[in-house]
Amino acid sequence: MGCNMDDKWYGGKVDICAKLKVGRDGNYRIVVDQARLGSSTRFKRQWGSKAFLFIKIPLYIRNKSDNKLLDFFRRPFILMGRVYRAFMLSDATVHLFAAADNFLFDSPDGLSDINLFWAFVNFHNPISLNCSQV
Repeated sequence: MGCNMDDKWYGGKVDICAKLKVGRDGNYRIVVDQARLGSSTRFKRQWGSKAFLFIKIPLYIRNKSDNKLLDFFRRPFILMGRVYRAFMLSDATVHLFAAADNFLFDSPDGLSDINLFWAFVNFHNPISLNCSQV
């Protein structure tokens, strides 16, 4: 690791990005872009770059009066066997976290382990250290 340039170690710098598009049938489609190097964050270093998916929402979709984006992003997204859930919107990009490693078809919400999502929340804002927050 260290400064050896032969390592191919990127330390949480890989971004998995996608774009939201409208299909011919009028439904939204997610088109995954090629992975690229971005900035390293403590979240990507802790959970791994593959645990995060960033979906860019174009202006023409955002400006539609009845775009139903909230309903669209409330549901889980399955990509390469991982279940992603939206947790943040920033600069017209929805940030998703891999809330589970496996999708279970017999589970009501498809999640194999919701504790992974709560571990992510607790990593960012430990409830035990912030019990006086509202």
